[in-house]
Amino acid sequence: MTRLVELGERRVLHPGPLRWLRALGWMLACFVAVVLMYVIGYLITLLVTSAFVPGVHVIPKPTAPPLVEIAASVVGAASVLTGYPALVRLGEGRPASELEWRRALPEIGIGLALGAMLMLGAGLVLWATGWAHYVPATINGGSRAISALHQRILPKSRSKGARFVLLRASMHLEKARRMR
Repeated sequence: MTRLVELGERRVLHPGPLRWLRALGWMLACFVAVVLMYVIGYLITLLVTSAFVPGVHVIPKPTAPPLVEIAASVVGAASVLTGYPALVRLGEGRPASELEWRRALPEIGIGLALGAMLMLGAGLVLWATGWAHYVPATINGGSRAISALHQRILPKSRSKGARFVLLRASMHLEKARRMR
């Protein structure tokens, strides 16, 4: 039976005193590196597509049509998947066996199912408490699905939540109840 969590035994995570502290520091360094890999891949995609697709802007705020955003997200994720094994090899001195297909495929399926259940549960809680209102939307194609969700669901729940928090903070509970 293989270990569920595999740590390197060399380099940063070598056995010895304060291994837990080195492991914590390595975890934070990996987090920063993975976020940077994703952001760099995302922004490079936006830079490349800005020459060919109208409406793509990188500065001051990255904006793009939904299909370009999806492509940029895929490139960002691919850059993480290609950079992570090098990061693990560099810091831990081991191959990234957690990315092997035989181990990864069942875990991907389990992770997708758990993520879908958590999102459904969160959406139901928001709907049941009145913090989100779901409005039927016509969706014509995959690229419009993301924008339809973003325009119809997220702004209402965000702005209503922000207004409720601000009103509650200023002790105007009666006004906050009427907004619901």
